[in-house]
Amino acid sequence: MISKKKHRRAGACLPPLSATLINANLEHQAEKALTTKPLPTGHDRERVYGPRAPPLRLLRLPAVRAKTGLPTSTIYAAMAGGTFPRCVPLGPRVVGWVEGEIDDWIAMRITKRDATAVRP
Repeated sequence: MISKKKHRRAGACLPPLSATLINANLEHQAEKALTTKPLPTGHDRERVYGPRAPPLRLLRLPAVRAKTGLPTSTIYAAMAGGTFPRCVPLGPRVVGWVEGEIDDWIAMRITKRDATAVRP
């Protein structure tokens, strides 16, 4: 049976906030923002790319497959063998790859190919 009681809106029984309390909270947040430390720039970005490191971008598996031309099983087998960049966990069942690392891996494969090519 459905109850016929009237339900109050969430927060309807709370008193309104005073302007003084709101201003004090805003001042505290602004002060806190000025004293927080800057975020780190990334694991090896500056060492690898120099001081003007490109922004990091993460690629999901379909984009990695499209960029490399490799099937999923080969990507994971190469990761296990240490010959492919490792993925970055994004959530409980979600991973991504750093785009710059995938680009570097592709460039390394091309360099390796050119170094072993037979020249007439």
